[in-house]
Amino acid sequence: MHPGPMNRGVEIDSDVADLPRSVIEEQVTNGIAVRMSLLYLLLGGAGRRRARRPARAAVVRLRGGVRA
Repeated sequence: MHPGPMNRGVEIDSDVADLPRSVIEEQVTNGIAVRMSLLYLLLGGAGRRRARRPARAAVVRLRGGVRA
């Protein structure tokens, strides 16, 4: 994927960049979201999740106690 901005005449010829089938603009538009998603996954963002502990008030109610 091309990260953008493209350097016309250096990285790519203007005639090629302006073709109707060119996907460079789409790649630049979607590139940041794709890179962020990959980093999230690689850094363990989709790993095993810890069980959430119930709130203190809920624990007191479950034990039948009175909340101070």
